[in-house]
Amino acid sequence: MPRNVQFSKTEIAQIYCLKALGMKVVDIARKMRRRRAGISQILSKGDNFETKSRSGRPKQTTKRQDREILRLISTQKLSIRSVSREVTFPISKSTVHRRLRKRKHLIYRKMHCSPKLTARHKDARVQWARNHMHWTDELLSVVFSDERKFNLDGPDRWAYYWHDIRQKPQTFISRQQGGGSVMVWGAFSFNRTTDIAFLEGRLCSEDYQKMLEMHLLPFGELLGGDQWIYQQDNCSVHVSNSTKEWFRRNQVTAMDWPALSPDLNPMENLWGILASDVYAKGRQFSTIHDLKLQIERSWFSLKPELLQTLVISTEDSWDRALFAVWAREEFLDMLDLRLRGILKRKRKLKN
Repeated sequence: MPRNVQFSKTEIAQIYCLKALGMKVVDIARKMRRRRAGISQILSKGDNFETKSRSGRPKQTTKRQDREILRLISTQKLSIRSVSREVTFPISKSTVHRRLRKRKHLIYRKMHCSPKLTARHKDARVQWARNHMHWTDELLSVVFSDERKFNLDGPDRWAYYWHDIRQKPQTFISRQQGGGSVMVWGAFSFNRTTDIAFLEGRLCSEDYQKMLEMHLLPFGELLGGDQWIYQQDNCSVHVSNSTKEWFRRNQVTAMDWPALSPDLNPMENLWGILASDVYAKGRQFSTIHDLKLQIERSWFSLKPELLQTLVISTEDSWDRALFAVWAREEFLDMLDLRLRGILKRKRKLKN
């Protein structure tokens, strides 16, 4: 018979019922496969019997050990398996996982990719933010552009969906190198979009200029008015001497742009919206031709209201960049004041 197993409320009620039917304690114990001492204890207390809450198995780790686990996770970005190996005491992966789950301020999330910004990049970004901090109406004349790759199998790392566990799991067809891909150039302004361009092979400066001549120049004034400005990133073919000369000959004003700053370009948001429509409902493609047709359909179905919202929101994203500049300068000033205070107190102590 089991020992040290707590009686449930159902079992207690069953014991009282069997006793009321005239059964002896030994018979009740045999029928319920419980010890007679436990049955007798319940019956002796009558209606006053209550099951005591038990503390359960004691924790395997102390509060100090829990802090060590959290410190490793927070500061060194280790996996659960690595933490169980790095700590100075024996512990299993399951225990580490339980300790982390109890901390509401910790969540398991994917780490975002970010370009590596050097001090030169950061300074250029700061200066760019200062130069454009008052841009409002000027945004209406900017033509934003960018390139994006589209795969036959779907966007890179696209494999998530809400699964109904009552249904058969769906599968995602994955082919080598995404099954094939196409590189796309597009541009838009507050008013409308350009035609979309499909780039073939490795792009050189001459190819880029021919593409702009076909897909940008005819729409320049329609997009941004007489004084329209063309925005592009700092890809080598975009900023080559040959391309700069082409801009000069065709009287195209190219906007200066900080390196490694895709977050400031609203085309990034437009590409995300376009990809959601191209690959809607898990759509995949068998041929490059089918993919191009769908990209064109989705591109020309973009509504003007969406373009206007993206351009207006650009001012907010640039404001956030300005706030980052301000926060950086405020932090440096505050740090300088604190260091001065520390040095001043040290001099007083020496004297």
